[in-house]
Amino acid sequence: SLENLIKSRQKQKPKLLDFTSNAPRNTISAIAVRCLAQLLMKKPEFNFRSNIIRLLVPLMNCRADQLRETACDGIKNLFINDTSGFASLEVLRTVQNLLRNTSFKALPDVLLPFLSLPLTEKLEEDDSIFKNTKKRQNHSKLKNMTKKQKKLKKEQMELEKILQKTEAKQKKTEKK
Repeated sequence: SLENLIKSRQKQKPKLLDFTSNAPRNTISAIAVRCLAQLLMKKPEFNFRSNIIRLLVPLMNCRADQLRETACDGIKNLFINDTSGFASLEVLRTVQNLLRNTSFKALPDVLLPFLSLPLTEKLEEDDSIFKNTKKRQNHSKLKNMTKKQKKLKKEQMELEKILQKTEAKQKKTEKK
């Protein structure tokens, strides 16, 4: 009976605290969120950073205005002050999970801190990000091919490699 009760509790989704927008300005929850946001901003390399991020990100989608704004400001400051990028990546993944779990029904304030990300590099098509997507596209194309088509494709790729090697040898001999 006790085991059944524990099993049924584990199956249920944990309920988050329901904050209302009428909460007083200096409640313990507001102070706690502000402290967590400041700790994350001052020391982004803190060893419990992932726990703090997991607490702050759902509060970015909270109905209480003050808690939402404090959490968003903390994440925004983290993006600005993060030099390594690992903390920003962790926030990005946590927000991604939040959006997936809420079926993308989140407040626009969840995405506002991402506008403060200091993106300075321009991505070119030669970058590894684009290469990975091309590999995925080629893999999905290969999945839909028959065995005969795959064999022909493989032979064609081998011939192209041989052709490239011979062209490279010809260029070397021409340069000499």
